[in-house]
Amino acid sequence: MKLLKSFIFLLLIAISSEMVVAQNYVIPIGRRYIMRRYNPMTYPLYGDQIRYYDAIGDTVIDGNLYTFIYSDYYGESNFIRWDGTKCLRYMPETQRDTLMFDESWEVGDTMSIYREQIITEIGYIEGRKYWKGSSGSRWFQGVGQVSRPPFLLENYNNSHVTTLICCVEPNGDTLYVNRNILHLIQTGISSLTSDNLTISPVAGGLSVNLGTVTDWSATLYNSNGVTVAQQQGNGSEIFLPTDSKGTHILVVKAGGKLVKKKVLLR
Repeated sequence: MKLLKSFIFLLLIAISSEMVVAQNYVIPIGRRYIMRRYNPMTYPLYGDQIRYYDAIGDTVIDGNLYTFIYSDYYGESNFIRWDGTKCLRYMPETQRDTLMFDESWEVGDTMSIYREQIITEIGYIEGRKYWKGSSGSRWFQGVGQVSRPPFLLENYNNSHVTTLICCVEPNGDTLYVNRNILHLIQTGISSLTSDNLTISPVAGGLSVNLGTVTDWSATLYNSNGVTVAQQQGNGSEIFLPTDSKGTHILVVKAGGKLVKKKVLLR
């Protein structure tokens, strides 16, 4: 009987864990946001820049499941989850959630995304609901911002304009597309691979071999989104010194490609 009670208790814990995952998991791994970025003061002198935000993994923090979204430009961690209609971002510095947007807001409500503003318009484009603020910013249901970085970063440079070109799911489905600037994507959407990346946990850190000599930058995050090691340089070998243990996310930018991998350090 005692053994049966123990089994039932463990089963309930497992079911409860699955419920937490099912409630909070919204953004699928592999979703990509492709954005245009330029400075109105210098454009077209320096032209357009194409920036990427990728959903590269998930992690549990304080019992909540977050999707880890990585920006190839800012190199920061974005931990995002939905709680009902509320989109929340976990801030490692404060160890708490920040409300990004509430999809139950109506016209006249005050929203704080980017800056405090009033919702002036709600409508639908290609069947997807959107909200427009008095500053001109727009949020699309289940997608995020389209007139700024999707989950606004605090160190955002206001001298630049950043606009979402398209948001694409792992299976190729397009959630959002701005057809006016779609032509800026010259080579289409391609999957990044890590076939040539060799990762070896070693004493005192992590060794990474790129397989070719190139400029690179590498960042190692722990499961709470805190940067535990960061290096940049040139060559085929990377060493990230750290004594951190457990599951980590390695992000390497090299040769124009962005590679992400989960790494277990013992």
